[in-house]
Amino acid sequence: MRNVRSIAVSAIAAALIMGCAQPQEIGKSHYAAKNYPAAIEAYKQANTEEPNKAVNTKGLADAYFANRQYNEAIEWYLKTKSLNPSDTSIACNLGTAYYYTGRNNEALAVLEAANIDPLSQNSAGRDARIRSLRGMAAPVSSCSQTLDTLYEKTGRYDSAIATMKRKIDADPRQPEPFIKLSSLYFKNGQYDDAIIAAKRGIDLSTASAEAHHNLGVSYWKKKQYVQAVGSLRHALALNPKNSVTALFLAKSYEQVGEEVKAVETLRHSRTSAPSVAVDFELARLLYRSGSYAESAELLNGVVEKNAITGIGIE
Repeated sequence: MRNVRSIAVSAIAAALIMGCAQPQEIGKSHYAAKNYPAAIEAYKQANTEEPNKAVNTKGLADAYFANRQYNEAIEWYLKTKSLNPSDTSIACNLGTAYYYTGRNNEALAVLEAANIDPLSQNSAGRDARIRSLRGMAAPVSSCSQTLDTLYEKTGRYDSAIATMKRKIDADPRQPEPFIKLSSLYFKNGQYDDAIIAAKRGIDLSTASAEAHHNLGVSYWKKKQYVQAVGSLRHALALNPKNSVTALFLAKSYEQVGEEVKAVETLRHSRTSAPSVAVDFELARLLYRSGSYAESAELLNGVVEKNAITGIGIE
């Protein structure tokens, strides 16, 4: 009975406290409890009672962001920025919100201007780290990853490579940055550098299918087909469901005169990871070997899927 009374008294006390609290404080409490819809309503009231107050506009923007209402978050972050232009702490969330709504150029502009970098000691970096630790913003490492993704999506590989190199300089013992760097070098046409980075990634993580794949496709681009076969076989053994690896391996086999192995590779890929591109490539090889009926059957399937245009591995 005492426990029931104690719970009831606590509930009444909480209600009284909330009743006396300012909307901004109520919003903070709801946000801390991850009740974002309630936080939004509280901050809306706070902005009604005290309009043009940056702490309230930022609170509402953060609540919208946490609730994945990114367009609304952008609106209120921009209002916060207009009220307090020197506030750099909103850049991480604002840039990420732009990214999630497909506004890549605006996201790049915001994140680059703020110089969001988890390794940086600039004020924007410190502010972002502090806010992420307090739970009021996306983790700054997440913003850095968003910036890296934007560089890659917009074809700014030199910038993406530069940021990845900084991560490697900060901790050269991690394989992931080397593996990612090898992919970026490949996309940027720097195949020798891609090979070096992929090999370093393999040294640090021998079981990484991605590292072996990156090494193999870089060899393939340099027309070093024997080396490509070795690396791509290893990659496919580690990840049999990667149809792109299978395609590159089949093409490498073809270049070294082992078309039977190329066909076997693609047949196996069809069972483990069906792909229109695999069907198309297999049909081409079968046609070359004189298996016209099977080749035609595969091509008919490709056409039925309306996917023949643009098929390829590059």
